[in-house]
Amino acid sequence: MDPELKRKIAALVTLGDEVLAKDGRFPKLEQRVKALCDLLGINDDGEATVDIQEIATEVDKMKAAQEAMTAQIRFARTPLMPAGLADESHKFSITRALIAHQTNSWDDKRYGFEREALTAIKDQHEKAGSHVAGDDETGGLFIMDQLIPEWIPAIYTISRFISLDGEGQTRISTISGLSGKAKIPEFKGGLTAYWVGELDTIPKSQAKAGKRTLDPKKLAVGFSITEEMQENAAAFDPMIRREVTRRMAMELDRSILYGTGGDNMIRGIAATDGIQIYQAETGNVFTSLAAAQAVSDWDGGELTPAKLEEMKVVMEEADFDADDSFHTATSPRYALRLKTTRIEHYSSQPDAEKGYLLPPFLSNSQLSELIGNFFTSNHIKSNKLPGASIGGTTDSTNEKYTDVLRGNLAEILLGIWGGIRFKDDKGEGEGFYKEEINMLARMRCDLTVKHKQALVLCPDAQAIS
Repeated sequence: MDPELKRKIAALVTLGDEVLAKDGRFPKLEQRVKALCDLLGINDDGEATVDIQEIATEVDKMKAAQEAMTAQIRFARTPLMPAGLADESHKFSITRALIAHQTNSWDDKRYGFEREALTAIKDQHEKAGSHVAGDDETGGLFIMDQLIPEWIPAIYTISRFISLDGEGQTRISTISGLSGKAKIPEFKGGLTAYWVGELDTIPKSQAKAGKRTLDPKKLAVGFSITEEMQENAAAFDPMIRREVTRRMAMELDRSILYGTGGDNMIRGIAATDGIQIYQAETGNVFTSLAAAQAVSDWDGGELTPAKLEEMKVVMEEADFDADDSFHTATSPRYALRLKTTRIEHYSSQPDAEKGYLLPPFLSNSQLSELIGNFFTSNHIKSNKLPGASIGGTTDSTNEKYTDVLRGNLAEILLGIWGGIRFKDDKGEGEGFYKEEINMLARMRCDLTVKHKQALVLCPDAQAIS
């Protein structure tokens, strides 16, 4: 096999190693290499049926996008970054800092750089009068985003709803590094344009403008630092970052759609009053949660390709043209249902004899070419009662329904406050073992929607069983 080809395959294995290693079928590295080669269509002779160079280029683009956002986060609050620290922040070890904080032993030889970096940034914040909104805890170790700027891009990349791409773009809008409550304009109706004469009085628009406040909510992930990790602190930093950011991204994806707005959670799309609700069963559209919840019985229905397109028209009729952020988001089981839609060629044709509207083996990227930007997420429920996600009433017992969201996703705005706070349980937590340090990582974020009618949610789409 060509040495350059082997190098590129090895690089791809490194990137996908976490996923493949967790699959019980691939316990050994050579098995993971073969699995990846099979996936890419590379045979034993090294002949590839896919463009390896193109894949490598995409990987490079993704890395560049992450690095660009990392730099943006690092220098977003330049006055709060002590001179010279930015060039050395890559040496900062979260694991070493956590161990030093838990043991209260900031030995210069082992933890000197971490102590100096944390002290320098804390002093800089105090001089500037800066604080972190909602940071009401007296305990724990607060690590500012300037020291861990790569954490946020990692979360953005993993999340399906945020999805930082190779061009540095995200699906939903994001603001990082907030340090106080943020008020966002919200237009509750359309602005009106007029033709007026030179001396005419300009009529006042009937649109109602309001404001939504982004108020930080705490998202926490628990983990443990074992005795072995304490002995090899810096080596375990990438693993801790990978696991914490992955879990945070997963919970963000779930909450972006299903957050209740209560119990210290962000308010997700399904609980946001004012988004448009499309009923697959009837094709009816509701412009408020109360109207959708007033339906006496959600029975669910087939969200056909024609109805899927009608959801887009519903958004357009509210004076929102589909822009570059227009996406369809749903569960894998609805995507499969869509791909296996059958059509009747003659009256009373048996189901088994009906032809497929689309090739069932169609990939999601190929499906995107037909219906526009499209993605699936396992965090979009596909085993629920019709209308359940918006609090609809039903007497159905069939839990084979799912949610489908269409609209300009850039209207969703996620705000993230700077820094992550780490806390340990001081030996008091359930299941605490002496040789382990049980930690809790907390980040702060909140969600709002700028123009709600640019989002259309179908909560009763039939999914494949």
